[in-house]
Amino acid sequence: MNMNSVEKLLQAVKGITNENYDYDKVCEVRNEILKDNWKEKTLSDIASNIGKFEELERLLKNDKESNEEKCNKNVNIIEALDKKTEKIIGLNIDEISYCGDNLFLPKFGTLYVIGDTHGDAESVKRIIKRLDFSKKIYVVFLGDFVNNGLNGIDNLITVLKLEEQFPKNVVLLSGNHEFRETYYTVLNEFFITHWDNFMKNPTDKVPPNHYGHIRLELVTRFGFKQGEYIYDLFVKWGRRLPYVAFSAKGIMMSHSIGLAKNKNCISFDELAKAKKDPIDLEYIKNRGYEDWRKNCDTLHARMVNNNEITKSLLNIFQNCLGVNVFVVGHRHYRSGDIHKEGNMIWTDVKSQGRFVTISSSHEDSKDAGHYIEHEYEYTRSRKTDEQRQGRAKACYTIFREETVDKIDEYDNIRDV
Repeated sequence: MNMNSVEKLLQAVKGITNENYDYDKVCEVRNEILKDNWKEKTLSDIASNIGKFEELERLLKNDKESNEEKCNKNVNIIEALDKKTEKIIGLNIDEISYCGDNLFLPKFGTLYVIGDTHGDAESVKRIIKRLDFSKKIYVVFLGDFVNNGLNGIDNLITVLKLEEQFPKNVVLLSGNHEFRETYYTVLNEFFITHWDNFMKNPTDKVPPNHYGHIRLELVTRFGFKQGEYIYDLFVKWGRRLPYVAFSAKGIMMSHSIGLAKNKNCISFDELAKAKKDPIDLEYIKNRGYEDWRKNCDTLHARMVNNNEITKSLLNIFQNCLGVNVFVVGHRHYRSGDIHKEGNMIWTDVKSQGRFVTISSSHEDSKDAGHYIEHEYEYTRSRKTDEQRQGRAKACYTIFREETVDKIDEYDNIRDV
């Protein structure tokens, strides 16, 4: 972005309030800045990214094939669990076991759970530096590796290389951003939703460097044809990722938790087959990502998109599946909150409980977009629940015990 564009942007936002700003002027500046960015892109810029293009292509292809190969190797575990001949607590396995779209981890060793990272490669690298793979550890990422943050390509390469280097220790789950989004959705997010959020709550992440989307990153770095080719690989890879993980310590890990309407029970077998549900597949294909995210009532859609988690919902999963505690991502403004019962109200936030939300992108990271800081402070401060609890914090969880019956703020939560 050249200095002329910066000056125009500063003039456009000067004196802006939530109720009064020249929307047409802002749109005009948006268009000029985007045009300037494309003018400044040269063939040499694209050529310098050939190495990253080839690396990302290889990693996405290999991981997709690996997940396809692993997904049906341990169906007997699900059969035993659903027949109640085996219990998730103390499940007798000694390695990561993939079962359809589920996977299971042993009770022995230290378990790290990392929340949404949203294109924030810097925060991910901070966490990785703290992991000691010379010891028996397992690392589970809860999905949403791209979008909102500014460096989705490097973040994907970082987590994929980590899993490639330590395939017996590292697990990547899908969230709700590992799916195809139309250019209408992409541009609406960039130019309307997140630009308007900046206008409400300005920070030093000034547009257009306020928000990143993996589809725009790919075509900007690699050119349109090659960028779209990698995006297609990314979408196919995302569809083959598992989306739910269970630890024999008694822990369920997923991007969110949800059930279809009027559903009051759940089985491991249902969870294992949910991403292959033809209704789910056709819904996102024919109606698009936004409609699927907001309105689709399939098990998979609710498991990665649901915002209304309650004690009664958690009780269904606990009673049917035998888990004690739940770790999810998705609601970034609640990151670090432990809920004693599981109800999404501030009065249920305690220092110990059975449910925690984690987001692992730190707002001070150079790769974090405006969105994360906006969520941690602005969005959180405007929720109407009583007794709001300060600002959210970027964090991840650690579980060392062989059996976990509660989540403790001081034992299990670590700041990024």
